[in-house]
Amino acid sequence: MWLWFGAGRFSLNYTYSLFSEKMLFILAATITTIGFFLVSLSTNCPTVPLGFVIIGLGLSSDMPTILSKTSQTAPVEQHSTAIGTVSTIAYSGRIISPILIGSIATVISLKLSWIV
Repeated sequence: MWLWFGAGRFSLNYTYSLFSEKMLFILAATITTIGFFLVSLSTNCPTVPLGFVIIGLGLSSDMPTILSKTSQTAPVEQHSTAIGTVSTIAYSGRIISPILIGSIATVISLKLSWIV
């Protein structure tokens, strides 16, 4: 996933020239959703890594686009505060989501926890 995440980041400038920010978010969310469904509903091993590749490609454009939009909309004197706040909120999901998914998986099942 991280290799494809990096590949997506490196190709992001070219992707910006093809799509608007709104369309890029819609495409990224769609690609990420497809990857999560592929991973969670997979019954054989070769499709799971493919799902993570798709997830990595889908998520690669989110943070740079969010931080760019934050710096465009925040007043100049508040750029650092706005970017720090948005980064803290966005990256805290990496800490919270494994705990949340693990808790749901304990109660229900692992496959259903990905869908929820």
